[in-house]
Amino acid sequence: MESGPTVDADLLRNERVVLMPITPDDHRYLYWLATAGDNAIRWRYRLQLPPFELFVQQLHSDVLAQFVVLDRSNGERTGHVVAYSPDLRSGTTFVGCLVAPEKLGEGLGKAALDVFGDYLFQSWPFRKIYAEVPDFTFEHFEKAEHEFGTRPSGQWTYEGTLKEHLYVAGKYWDVHTVSRRRVSE
Repeated sequence: MESGPTVDADLLRNERVVLMPITPDDHRYLYWLATAGDNAIRWRYRLQLPPFELFVQQLHSDVLAQFVVLDRSNGERTGHVVAYSPDLRSGTTFVGCLVAPEKLGEGLGKAALDVFGDYLFQSWPFRKIYAEVPDFTFEHFEKAEHEFGTRPSGQWTYEGTLKEHLYVAGKYWDVHTVSRRRVSE
């Protein structure tokens, strides 16, 4: 898919994070991130880990936009955000966010999704963005919403649950769908 329009760099940052375009230098980091610890279960491949070369080939498959997340406090890579399966006719897309295991619980994923959501709403005519959050990750999502607050520009709303929808690590898990709506101006 094509990249979105050029945007002001201030749109890709807040007080906690900076979103940077992915370069070939990021591929090894993103592979490590997707396969590190529990991320191997949480992220796209769900323990079906591909060889590095295949991972790189599939990195942009069905993806509208994606960025490496940098922690502004130290400039280090700390995550990955991605918008996928866009439906421009309906004005929706799905988003995902992955945070380095040692950074979980610090609110960096929430900060990255806030910035990324703003970018998506300003770059495309989306009315709604969705996130599918498996039960084993939902507690992190809820904690971030509670502890780190919700921006007035758009909060995540619970949409529903697909019961025992995802089979991972020998068990069926519920998948919760949450959404963020475009704020009318």
